[in-house]
Amino acid sequence: MTELVGNLHPEFRAFWHPVAWSFEVGSAPFATTLLGEPFVAVRQDDGTVAVFADECPHRGAPLSYGTFEGGELVCPFHGWRFSSADGRATAIPSLGPGATLPSRACLSRPTGVAEQLGMVWVALEPPRLPIPGWPDFDAGFGAFSPAAHASAILAAYQTYNLLDASHFPFLHGSLGSRNPLIDTYELVDEHDLGFSTVLQKLADDNVTTEGWLRYSCTAPFTVTLRSEEPDGTLRNSFLQVIQPLSATHTRLFFQVRVPQTDPAELAAMLEVEEGVQREDLWITSAQRRTGMPLTGAPDLHVRSDRNGVLYRRVMRNLFGAAS
Repeated sequence: MTELVGNLHPEFRAFWHPVAWSFEVGSAPFATTLLGEPFVAVRQDDGTVAVFADECPHRGAPLSYGTFEGGELVCPFHGWRFSSADGRATAIPSLGPGATLPSRACLSRPTGVAEQLGMVWVALEPPRLPIPGWPDFDAGFGAFSPAAHASAILAAYQTYNLLDASHFPFLHGSLGSRNPLIDTYELVDEHDLGFSTVLQKLADDNVTTEGWLRYSCTAPFTVTLRSEEPDGTLRNSFLQVIQPLSATHTRLFFQVRVPQTDPAELAAMLEVEEGVQREDLWITSAQRRTGMPLTGAPDLHVRSDRNGVLYRRVMRNLFGAAS
């Protein structure tokens, strides 16, 4: 059984992962990578997204370097053409028109492709869970998203970072005046591959409620966080999903929903959130862990790290069930 969680485990193939923002995929081939494998995505004439391995079966040229014409991906090397409907070759110019094309002249495809929550998702094998939901996505709130950045951070630790509420007042200048104390910590729901919790943050008097943090985590790398005022009204709602790119790098997809809808207010909030993301990147990319341990050591957990302990249980279930 796996003891250290890195980015490239075969068990991750049977889950949905984001590979692009929806707005990134248009009529030009878009290159992306998932679990160390290169893919090409393109938006077809009917508006749906098709995803294939980014490799021409002829000489391995990246199809993302080519073009998309008339519903066909065109290889830039020798002009081979492939239907975006099923990946089969439709023409090999060097053989002339009407030639019989080899059956192997076909692009490989992931098991599943979907477009939800403003992102394109891919599953390389039949997924064990559906794409996680986020009720606040289209609830009429103000919306913004920091730029999705790629960095040298392990997907598991990037996931854990949002689950960790105790770092907020110390790492992030915009949150620096908040009391770090967490009082009530309730486990709302728990299943083999996910959990939900509610944390009560205390005000400066260490008695009254400063706010509520409602977390939901779904394997392997999806977290939602709903931050609420003491009376339960929305302060802000976050969705974080991680794309494992390679053994050492990940891409972070982060979305925010807030009650405010004024464009100027949203622009100011985005600027603050971009700063928070830079602060997170600064410290998480400096961590020297080569993998997240499924047991505690060498990470030392205290009572306020309960989300992290629960997340490790999820990962143990993920790998244990597949071993």
